[in-house]
Amino acid sequence: MLRRTTQVVGLTAALALTSSVLSAGVITGQFKDNQGNPVKHAIFQVESMDDGDIIPLVNGGFTDANGNFTTTITPNGDYRLTVFPQAPPLSSLVTGRFEDITVGSTPSNLGVLQLEIGANLSGRVVNSMGGPLQEVQLEFLNPPDFQALDMSGGSTNVQGYFSVTVPFGQCEVHFEPGPVPYYGSGQAPITKFFNVTGPIALGDVVMPPGFIISGVARRQSDNSPVVDAEIEIVKSATGESVWSHKNKTSETGSFAVVVAAGTYDFAVVPDPDDLLAAKVVTNRTVPPGGSLGTLLLTDGVEMKGKVKDPANTGHAGVSISVVNSATQQNVFIPNANTTAGGSYKTVVPVGTLDVTFDAPFSLPLGTAKVTGVVANQDFELDATVPSVPFYSTVGSGAAGLGGVTPQISATGGTPRLGNSAYTVQCTQAAGGAKAIVFASIGSTSGLGGTFSGTRLLGSHALVNFVQLSGTLGEVGTGSGSFALPVAENPLLVGSLIRARFLILDAAAPGGRSMTQELNATVCL
Repeated sequence: MLRRTTQVVGLTAALALTSSVLSAGVITGQFKDNQGNPVKHAIFQVESMDDGDIIPLVNGGFTDANGNFTTTITPNGDYRLTVFPQAPPLSSLVTGRFEDITVGSTPSNLGVLQLEIGANLSGRVVNSMGGPLQEVQLEFLNPPDFQALDMSGGSTNVQGYFSVTVPFGQCEVHFEPGPVPYYGSGQAPITKFFNVTGPIALGDVVMPPGFIISGVARRQSDNSPVVDAEIEIVKSATGESVWSHKNKTSETGSFAVVVAAGTYDFAVVPDPDDLLAAKVVTNRTVPPGGSLGTLLLTDGVEMKGKVKDPANTGHAGVSISVVNSATQQNVFIPNANTTAGGSYKTVVPVGTLDVTFDAPFSLPLGTAKVTGVVANQDFELDATVPSVPFYSTVGSGAAGLGGVTPQISATGGTPRLGNSAYTVQCTQAAGGAKAIVFASIGSTSGLGGTFSGTRLLGSHALVNFVQLSGTLGEVGTGSGSFALPVAENPLLVGSLIRARFLILDAAAPGGRSMTQELNATVCL
């Protein structure tokens, strides 16, 4: 949390004496927001990317009134810079993280760096009895980054109130119980999910009762403790990740996490440098809490590579899943998503594996699978995921009010199995009009049926009325949508989604305007 920044800047005299014999480097630059205004009085947190055990000595870890900074860092190396703007209401900026900042013998001018303007998130945190909880810590995670960040002012006050800045768009916020007497006093950490479009006033956020799950992680080969392994938690029924504080093993390999009531899978995920396969305990029902016992971790090998599209471009966010080829049982792996440029690196158990690379629905890409991968030593495995167009349009529409032809499109991502958000949308129709949507997921045969001389979908189509938005009778302001969720059914692969909107429009020939037909092929 933000308290760590104070620890970095306020190092002990002994550490300063040790660092004085090491090389010091200087970085300079200026921070501005995305509207060009200087970011004044921001505070830096500096972490080594070369060695997590290095605690750098930082002098000048802040910006001045004009957003400028001159910062000395000891020793030289590559660093991660986390920038905390002033807390609300003094600032409406989001915490920013900057990777691979090189500090060397020659001063480095980083130029102008940018922090994003965000939205205010406020509320009060209480326990199940309505009592306010002090020093509950908040952090946010922006899904494309897959990395949680602390926030300025990110803890509740004595009355349980908080006010922080979160980024626009998809965002999740973690609430972590504070220190004694609140920390571990019966509250479970929680996560809230948001699509941030403006300020959000949450009111009371209730932290549910929590239950302690403990255990000890050891290496099977020599029974030595597995140190600094992460404890990852998911809901057994849905696979949804559950965040928990204090989720790392100690020097003795022991751990204790707090969760709310439910049924969970717990995974012990070692540091990648340990080359140990993760250990998973499934379907543990809470309450009661208690111990998972001693968990023995077997040796693993490193699997890394790059996932790209047919144009040889890598993408972040492609998920990687592994199953045992012989048993077809799922294998838990850490870091199971590609980073920027499509690169990934993880640890898998020794054996023969089937590996699947699955692009998110938001990308016009599909799934690639590599079977029979022999994992007996460190290896590289690249993959190319196929192109999956969002949709195409065929035929012609019919103009309506003002001579404007309504348009059809699709939102919610690619037409792939399991995409429950796939939706067809009509725009530029007469405002406030009623529309009929014809839609189907079926064969790829040609269009059938006619209406007023215009080809429509066949008798297998769904037919529904849609009330369009916009001012009644206003040209081109009408819009509406119809959900076409794609089921998780392999038999649908290769089927054709077909959709068209017919708008009741007195200004159109025959009293009806019409979009083109939308076509999309269902893919894996």
